[in-house]
Amino acid sequence: MKRLLLPLLMLTAGCGGKSGTLTLKMVVSPGDDPFADASQVRFTVGDAAHVTTVPVAAGHFTFSVSGKPQNTPGPVLVEALDSSGAVVAHGTTPNLLLSAIDQGPIAVWVGRPGRIAPAAAMLPTPVAEVATAEIPGLGVLYAGGRGADGNPVQDTAVYDIYTHDVINTAKLQKARAGGVGGAVSNVRAIVYGGSTSPGFGTFASVDGTMELFDPTVGLGVFAALPVDPIGGRAYANGTTLATGSILISGGVDASGAPIGNAGLVNPDGAIKLTQLASPMAAARVGHAVAPAKFPDGDGAILFGGLPLGSTGAPVVERLVGQSFAAYDVGALENRVQATATKMPSGDVLILGGRTASGAQASGVLLTPTTPGATVTPLPAAMSTARAGHTASLSGNELIVCGGADNAGVAVGSCDVLDAMTYAIKKTIPMATARRDHTAQVMETGIVVLAAGIGADNAPLGSIEIYTP
Repeated sequence: MKRLLLPLLMLTAGCGGKSGTLTLKMVVSPGDDPFADASQVRFTVGDAAHVTTVPVAAGHFTFSVSGKPQNTPGPVLVEALDSSGAVVAHGTTPNLLLSAIDQGPIAVWVGRPGRIAPAAAMLPTPVAEVATAEIPGLGVLYAGGRGADGNPVQDTAVYDIYTHDVINTAKLQKARAGGVGGAVSNVRAIVYGGSTSPGFGTFASVDGTMELFDPTVGLGVFAALPVDPIGGRAYANGTTLATGSILISGGVDASGAPIGNAGLVNPDGAIKLTQLASPMAAARVGHAVAPAKFPDGDGAILFGGLPLGSTGAPVVERLVGQSFAAYDVGALENRVQATATKMPSGDVLILGGRTASGAQASGVLLTPTTPGATVTPLPAAMSTARAGHTASLSGNELIVCGGADNAGVAVGSCDVLDAMTYAIKKTIPMATARRDHTAQVMETGIVVLAAGIGADNAPLGSIEIYTP
């Protein structure tokens, strides 16, 4: 991990003589030092009135500035500039207390915009089928999964947003793979369900318990939480809705049958998984889910996840309030391992996935209306066929990474789509081809990709970061 010289920011109170030092640490990708191309570094502390530019010599610089503390928390933006003043790399901290107190060192990931690069840290061990949650104020939690031998593990770790290191955290109470993760209030997260049997993709035994991760005690602690008796499951979908509740839908039971019920995890108060009274319109596994706003209320769109080649069951359904119903979208073909993303327009963009004829490069745009959706086919939505990929919305970009092609081989590229026009802006290489991996958008806007299965069909421990 390359760390540049530590700039010191001195915040001095106007009265009382109080002062504090904020120490920043620059973290860049191994083998790529963007400061080597820079002639200046610009620091913006909180609001735009606090901007300082310092020279860079042979990739090194020092920074020390005094200023009055700010009453409102804010980030520190770091921008590496070339000789013409263009930004060659940038990074930002989370919101910090810009008052007269000592803080740090706070790490800042500085990456080249529009590129993906290997992170300076790795997961403790290679893992696949891992549950993840992006926890504001903490980072990304990785919980459970399968190691290289295919056995479920209890290990957990956090990619820390303040250090850009991976921190080993407390073990799960139960080893599980293919579980669901999600963030709840007070920098906490839940991990639910999963397979407890050995072997990648297996479900001979499944779990129906839920654990709460609390990072405020030591290296964290996992505690059991109440769950309605909705039956254990593995490979369910977990999606955070507009309300903050986590919708857990479908999955597979221990007999291999897709599951047709769902529950909601409330984000605060006494955390519990409560079964929805309405059954799903169809049993699903490997389906895609996105929050959606309908004229008659907020909810979600569920797409695909039916057995390939099956007929009769609705390919798409919607959840409004507590009720599921088939959604009229015409004759859409079923897909598994597609992605669904709510876009800034309110549309839901379905990308890729596998149909009866193989992995797809096409997409479908659903504009939520009642009782049906306006459907817009996107024949060339991506540069290549992908299934088991990720789609991450950061600002005005949708970053679509990895997945498996028609031959089932892991793809080593990302398509960057314009979030307003849905056109491909560019296709960029990944350091490592991967499928069935995880991607989380951190509060600073970077996209953290990790784990999954590589081109050699083995689990991965590497992490890559996309800088918007």
